[in-house]
Amino acid sequence: MNTLKAGGTATFMRRKGASSGSEAASIYTVGVINNLIGRMAYVPTEARKRWTLWRWDTGGPFMLVDPGATGATTIHPHVLPHVTWYQSTTSSLPADLESTFADIDALKELKAGWNGYDVAAPKIEAIHDATEWIEQMYEDVMRSRLAWRKPHVAADENGDVTFEWWNGDQGLTIYVSADGSVSYLKDWGLDIVDDMEGGPLSTPEERRKLWAWFVR
Repeated sequence: MNTLKAGGTATFMRRKGASSGSEAASIYTVGVINNLIGRMAYVPTEARKRWTLWRWDTGGPFMLVDPGATGATTIHPHVLPHVTWYQSTTSSLPADLESTFADIDALKELKAGWNGYDVAAPKIEAIHDATEWIEQMYEDVMRSRLAWRKPHVAADENGDVTFEWWNGDQGLTIYVSADGSVSYLKDWGLDIVDDMEGGPLSTPEERRKLWAWFVR
C-alpha cells in the first residue's frame, strides 16, 4: 500500500480536501509515472480515466488513485491515464465500513439480468452515491453513541443500491437511487398496511431518528 507499480493496484482512500500543486510529487512518483507512460504501446480510443496523486496524512510516498473508485483500482500498463496533480489530505476508512465498501464495490461486476430475471445492472451513479451515504449514516450513528451494525448490501430491479438491516422483528431497508435520492422502508411485521412505513430520507436528524428506532 506504500508503493505503486505499473500494472499493480493502489488502495482507494477517502479524501477530505484537495489543493492543486504539481510540485508535491516526489522524485520516486515522477519516476513511476514516466516509466508507466514509457511502456504505453498505444493511446486508447475509449474514454480515459482521470487519476489523482494522493498521499497519507503522516507523509510517505505518493500514490495514484482513481478518485471515482470505491475499492482497489488497477493501473493497466496499456491504458494511458490522464493524470491530474493534487496533494490531498486523506483519511482512513473506519474498520466497521471496510467490508461494506467492498460489498458495494462488488456491485459493479453485476450485469443486466444478474439474478436470472429481467433486472437492470446496478447503476454506477447509485454505487458512488451509496458509498457517500453509508459513510454519512455511520458518522451519524457514531455521534448518537449508538451501536453500528453491518448492513446487507444488494441492488434492486431498477439498478439502485439497497442496504438492509434486521433486529428481531424489525427490519430497515434503505434505497439509494442514481438520481441522488434516498428513501427508507421500516417494518415490524407482515402486514403491509399496519406494520410498514416508508418515505424519503435526507437529513442527519432523520437518519439518527430512524436508527434509534431500529436499535431500540
